[in-house]
Amino acid sequence: MIYEIFTHGGGDYVVEVLNAIVRVMGGNNFLAAIKISLLFGFFTVFLDIAINGSFFKSAKFYLIAMLSYNMLFLPKVDVIVTDPVSSITTDRKVDNVPFGLAFFAHTISSLGNWLTD
Repeated sequence: MIYEIFTHGGGDYVVEVLNAIVRVMGGNNFLAAIKISLLFGFFTVFLDIAINGSFFKSAKFYLIAMLSYNMLFLPKVDVIVTDPVSSITTDRKVDNVPFGLAFFAHTISSLGNWLTD
């Protein structure tokens, strides 16, 4: 799926920021940090179960964190940055942008573009 981000000036900057995010999130260090965080959360849930005895209340936080990560950061989409003001004549495409970032950026920039047109 391809999402389009509208910007009025600074399109090159938006492309560079998206490319930086793709590089950071695509590296092994980011994945290792996420795994460590989820493992720490897993042990925290078990510790909370041992102390309070409430499985569902404790596991709720962990499940929400796992689901939000799997839904917002794991799927990758392509983004086209459209800047009618900038000197670039063609739209710039950025591959492998996390779905959560692309979806919210597209929604907000489309709303802003619709309001200003």
